[in-house]
Amino acid sequence: MSLLLSLLVALPALCFGLESGNLITGRIRDRWGPESGFPPGPVYAISQAKDGYLWIGTEQGLVRFDGQSFRLTGNSDPDQPIRPVIGLTPVANGDLWVRPRRPSLLRFRRGTFDNPMAAFGRPKATVAAASQTSDGALLVWILKGEPTAAVLKGERFETIS
Repeated sequence: MSLLLSLLVALPALCFGLESGNLITGRIRDRWGPESGFPPGPVYAISQAKDGYLWIGTEQGLVRFDGQSFRLTGNSDPDQPIRPVIGLTPVANGDLWVRPRRPSLLRFRRGTFDNPMAAFGRPKATVAAASQTSDGALLVWILKGEPTAAVLKGERFETIS
């Protein structure tokens, strides 16, 4: 019993937390904002894709962070800006699925955007939610028209509900 009591008394000395007089300001930290290239406005989604980059969905669009700098990733079609980005879903094959606020779901693959929802027969579909399944496929919930759940198998969406 006295051994247990001795251990309990000595235990706080073995813990390696902050000393009471040492504030967290002494630790290394960085702050990023507009002055470091981050676009102004709110952030709606953050995700890390297989490529290792941190992807951020913002009011201004899709932002890539490589640990040093931010890069706003735009669409090559100025009439169809991809902003704001409200959802991001990375999947096992390396694709990043992007949900802009406007009705669509876009795939970002090898630096370009495409709209596979057109091949599903719903080019203007409103995708309310997207997630990766346990086997790495993309699962989506579509609201426009008749509500539908669909899963992406290969290059085609299949209705599951």
